Amino acid sequence: SEACGWGLGSDSAAIAAKIAALPSKRSTPRKAVVTQGAEATVVASATGSVQCYPVKGNPWNLSKGDLVDTNGAGDAFVGGFLSQLAQGRPDKDCVRAGHYAAGVVIQRAGCTVPAEPPAFVAGPEGAILERLTRLEVAMGTVLRKVNAIARQVVPPPKRILGFGNPLLDISATVEQAVLDEWGAQLNNAILAEDKHKPLYKKLAETHAVEYIAGGATLNSVRVAQWMLSGDGEMGKTAFVGCIGQDEFGATLKAQLAKDGVQGCFLEVGDTPTGTCAVLVKDSERSLIANLAAAEKYDAAHFADPATQAVVAGSDVFYMAGFPLTHEGGKKTVTAICEHAAATGKTVCMNVSAPFIAQFFKDPLLAAFEYCDYIFCNESEAAALSEACGWG
Repeated sequence: SEACGWGLGSDSAAIAAKIAALPSKRSTPRKAVVTQGAEATVVASATGSVQCYPVKGNPWNLSKGDLVDTNGAGDAFVGGFLSQLAQGRPDKDCVRAGHYAAGVVIQRAGCTVPAEPPAFVAGPEGAILERLTRLEVAMGTVLRKVNAIARQVVPPPKRILGFGNPLLDISATVEQAVLDEWGAQLNNAILAEDKHKPLYKKLAETHAVEYIAGGATLNSVRVAQWMLSGDGEMGKTAFVGCIGQDEFGATLKAQLAKDGVQGCFLEVGDTPTGTCAVLVKDSERSLIANLAAAEKYDAAHFADPATQAVVAGSDVFYMAGFPLTHEGGKKTVTAICEHAAATGKTVCMNVSAPFIAQFFKDPLLAAFEYCDYIFCNESEAAALSEACGWG
């Protein structure tokens, strides 16, 4: 809200309505989804409707003591949401799936999911199921089998394709002194400057770190695939991006294969795989991303027949705002939007960080014209409102 001059302050519902009503080149009404941590998630439609879905009890009732790491909560929410959108579920099921996935992730270190499939079940039966405790997993298994039988006579889920900056997350729990040393703030994401380059090596030397295939879009796609696996749907997701021909790149590809996500990577030999320092303190996080190979993505790779075959076989496209910071990313975002407009496919995009709204407003709004769903959290919504002059 800050970046467009709308005068709405921090009123997430009003900002969501403004976002939904932005100019559109799509034939269906756009929807804006604003998450607010433990507060209600807002879904606004260009038709003028605004719905608020509570987080508590929908389906989780978590306390502060349950939180391990909020890193990736927003990405996980989108992944859960997309898993139901791909199956044609209504907004209320998409939001509840988002809450479910985020609730799983914040009880673990990093944006990771359990090895076993989720117990989430969509629809009215799921709302009842998730109020149970000891019987939840067992009944979830039974209901998933019922859903699997039902799916024999209904269309399969649409295939989801993500495009973004693939990064290998280097996650560690740190002290306030580490945040101060690198000029990092909790609940914020920044791009690495020259002064941050020593951070990644030093973090690995001074703290216990975990390496996780990440980047905002890739996190969401991995979670979406995990959620779909609960319904027996495998191989329904793919991801396009650029990595280096190095050990970190190999680690990232191996994790994706294990997660059941098809990787479609441009691999470069002169630049290392991108990394992201995930600094966790008191269950909150700060991200410092060194894009490296991720910002070397060339739109010529997207036009390659092999990539185009993946694009042609996909129906739902999801992108974070981060690729708009480099030329290859901007061109590819445009290509995806134009492909989806020409073929009637679904486009979803995330503001991703306040600085995207503040410094990349014009390409962001240009992409939004093609979007069916726009995601952001409350701080990103406020930054967009200010950047657009909404107040």
